[in-house]
Formats: sequence, structure tokens, C-alpha cells
Amino acid sequence: MASSRTVLRRPVESASQSSQSGSSRWFSSSNLAIMFGRPLILASAPLVHQGSLSILNTLLVCSSLAVSAAGAQEPAETSLARTYHYDQWDVFTDEPLTGNQLAVFMEPQGLTTDLMQSIAREMSFSETTFIFPPDDEDADFRVRIFGPNWELPFAGHPTIGTAFALARAGAIAPGTAQVVFSEGIGPVIVELEWNGDGLRFAWMHDITPKFGKTLQNVNSMAVALGVKPSELKSTLLPVQEVSGGASFLFIPLTSRAVVDRARLNTSAISTVLQKAGLAKQSVFMFSTEPTDDGATVYGRKLGLDGREDPATGSAAGPLGCYLVRYGVARGKESASILIRQGVQMGRPSWLHVQLGLSGNEITDVRVGGSSVFIGDGTIMLPDD
Repeated sequence: MASSRTVLRRPVESASQSSQSGSSRWFSSSNLAIMFGRPLILASAPLVHQGSLSILNTLLVCSSLAVSAAGAQEPAETSLARTYHYDQWDVFTDEPLTGNQLAVFMEPQGLTTDLMQSIAREMSFSETTFIFPPDDEDADFRVRIFGPNWELPFAGHPTIGTAFALARAGAIAPGTAQVVFSEGIGPVIVELEWNGDGLRFAWMHDITPKFGKTLQNVNSMAVALGVKPSELKSTLLPVQEVSGGASFLFIPLTSRAVVDRARLNTSAISTVLQKAGLAKQSVFMFSTEPTDDGATVYGRKLGLDGREDPATGSAAGPLGCYLVRYGVARGKESASILIRQGVQMGRPSWLHVQLGLSGNEITDVRVGGSSVFIGDGTIMLPDD
């Protein structure tokens, strides 16, 4: 292990220990009876998702099962042999309830791939991560990333958020300069900046992206976005696909107002991509209109299913390289880009990009941000 990395591998506390420390809240039938002022019968079927946001659901279930008749018998409890604790984070932000949501499972041993996929679907965030011991001698942790429907080889905000989760759990020692995650795409270096014992900021190293085709018929794209052709053409920037760990079609628009007003016609844009010989991929609409918030770029990322993402770390590096290539961002040995995303959907985010430059060549790509711990909980699974 490189001398710049000091990683402590200690088990994260169990769900029962967490409940004793106050990170999770559990209610016995007697406590609930006191709260409701009458005897209660607890449901025999387990709640699958027991966390800080599901307490209200627990109370409602218990209230509906309250029995006023004397002598009522409480049904036998279902045995729950396996519990999996998770932390919930808001990533690419320093304010709660903004940024991109992430669930992190730090002790997923025993979970199959199918179960991890089912849990990610249950969490219903854009991504959920599961942390394992390293499978590579050069890595510190193995990180598997799942969306609701499939496993991803790489994603930006899960990488950043997972680093914060490990630091908070004490699995990364304060002051550690960097860690290496083994992800589906290969090793991912994450540099860490600390404020005392707390992680303040994390930078992930991204691969240098590849520039793909440009779209010639921008009129058809304007129609697919519900904007005027002039609101795209007058930027003098190309509509172009750029691929890093994932591929995105970058679409420049004249102003932030136009970016907010755009609405993706999923059928129309699929036709546009097919006719142009472009791969089906997410679109990232952006404007370089300057405002007083200091952002280089204001953007929105939309999937071909129409779903919007509040902060897309895997798009930030390719977008930064696009801006340098076409002269929007400049520098002799480095360039800094600040991306504002997620505003339209009520989850504003800040993504930082640092590029190393040597003449016209991009030599290094880093994407960084902060994260906020927002809560925790436990997934409970019956014994097989």
C-alpha cells in the first residue's frame, strides 16, 4: 500500500449497536402502548425497510392494529436472522436535502448479486453502493454500484459519497491522503481533504474522455427539446457525444432560462439519435451564461426515460474537457470548472472539475465535491 494511504479496516457497528448509540430508533410494543394510550398488537409480518424515515409507517401500522378488547393475544414475531445497516447521504452538496441521494451498505457480506439489486430497487435512489474487502492488492475497498435496474461499472456521486461514508464510519483514518476503490471499470483513485478528523472534500480521478460524433441537424434536436433552433445554434458550440466512464450527449443552450424551460420528448430524441448514427445515451443540456453564483456551467442531465439527475459526477469530467476543447474554460497548466446542477428539480448541487493541461492535451481529470450525512436505517431479511 502506498505511504500516502492509511486505511483502518475495522467492522462498522452492527444494527443492534447502532440502536444503542442512538443512530437508529426502535419501539417496543409497551413503548408504543404508552404513546397511543392503549394496548397494541404489532404486525407479525416484518417491515422490510426500517430506518429513520420509516418510523411513521411503523406507528401507523401499529395504530391500525390497536385492540381495545381485553385479553387480546399478541401474534408470534417473525424471526429476522439477517439485518443490513445503511447510511444515507446527500452528495455534491454541503446542505441537507439537496444534492444527489445515495445509500451505502458497509457490511453486505452474504448478499447475492440478485439481493443487492433488489435492495437497490427497494431504496429507489439513482444509485446504492455495497462495500466489500478489496479484490485487488492495489485497492483499499471493493465498491459495487447498483441503480434500481442494473449494476453500473462506474458512477461519480456514489464514488464520492462512499468515501464520506467510510470516513464517518472510521474505516478510513483521518488525514489519509487517498484511497483506491476497485469498481467495475477498474481502480478509481479518490483523494481526500480533511478538516480535523472530519472529511471535508473528496476528489475522484476520472479517465480522459473520448470525443465522439457531432450532431449536424440541430433543428431536429431543438424540436425534441421544445426549444427554438436559434436558442441552440447561436451558442456556436457543437452538440457532441463525449465518453468517459459513461457516454453523454452535450447540448449547449443560450441561457439558464432556456435550460430550465426545455422538455425532453423521449420518442423524438430517440429518433434523432438513430438517424444521426448516435448511440442511445443521456443528454446533458447546459448554458455558460454568467451569473453571480460563480458557476462556469448551469446544466440538467436527462435520461432517455425522461428522468432527471440532480448531480452527475460521471458527466462532469467529460463536460469539463468539452469546455476546455472549445475554449469556454482556459488555463496554461490547469483549468477549473464549477458546475451547477439540480436546481430545476429542487435539489441544487455543486460539482467541481480540475483538469491538468499540457499544451492542447488534457493530462488529468478530477471531479470533486462534498457530502452530507442525512440519516441511517436497516434492511431486514428473513432467514433463508
